[in-house]
Amino acid sequence: MFWPNLVMRTGHGGVRRGGIRLDDVLPLRREGHWLLPQPGATVIEGQTMRFEPTETKNYQFKAWQEEVEGLFFVEFVLHTTTDKPDRRLEEGRGGLARIKTFVELKFGPRVLGALVTEGLGEVFPDGHFNRSLQSDAVGNEWQMDLTAVTQDELKVWAETMLGPHQERLEEEQQRVRLACDWYWRSTQTSDLVTEYLELWFVVEVIAMPDTTNVRPVRERLAEVFGGSEGEWKDFVGKHVSRRSKLVHGNAKREVEEPDVESLRDLVQALLEHEFGIANAQRGDSLRHRAGISAGS
Repeated sequence: MFWPNLVMRTGHGGVRRGGIRLDDVLPLRREGHWLLPQPGATVIEGQTMRFEPTETKNYQFKAWQEEVEGLFFVEFVLHTTTDKPDRRLEEGRGGLARIKTFVELKFGPRVLGALVTEGLGEVFPDGHFNRSLQSDAVGNEWQMDLTAVTQDELKVWAETMLGPHQERLEEEQQRVRLACDWYWRSTQTSDLVTEYLELWFVVEVIAMPDTTNVRPVRERLAEVFGGSEGEWKDFVGKHVSRRSKLVHGNAKREVEEPDVESLRDLVQALLEHEFGIANAQRGDSLRHRAGISAGS
């Protein structure tokens, strides 16, 4: 079956699949993102210790390909329009959601029960498909800043933050656990809309446990970071409106990366306050986003 931007094909036979292979990489939390660790050694001299990394900038990408034989299969080939590889996968999944749901509801879950392969590539006029190796993102650890955490810092954290939190009422701890579950899930998905909604769930769990009114969110921001409750109205209101359109509206199911980062900034601020973590930079960032002067 053919549409202007979609081909759906069913059949029986072999399915070819493939991807990239890079030795010694570790999977990051976010789907499709990998890290090449930076080896090195700790050097202790008297009362000081330092880390001496070994720069490894020469690494080799490899490709793998195999064929899964003897399958009944359903193949979808969708033309995408976005440029970034991870966004193309996101667009493809969203674009196929409707027809895949139709198939499942009409013919049952076994028809599309297994995902044999998924990827990016180019389809040529004669029908053959060239796979792209851009589906995943790989980063080298030597590009990251090194963070040192001392034993004394860990001890202070355990005594002043972790310990008192463990002594809170069980009902409060359950609420925080739920919020953190949604927060952690948001760091693992590659879909921006899913990430955005999971972040918003954190806002509701932390600041709106018994209401659909967002005023408690604004009041909490004013209490922690200054300004009046009314001055936070536009900043919070934009997120409420975007969440509503995604869940209830007729708008396209899409969110931009700056929108997600803005909401993540808000969520991390609420969680930091919940855990008693002071972060002056967070306040500056949120006030800037809301257009509130530091002296307000």
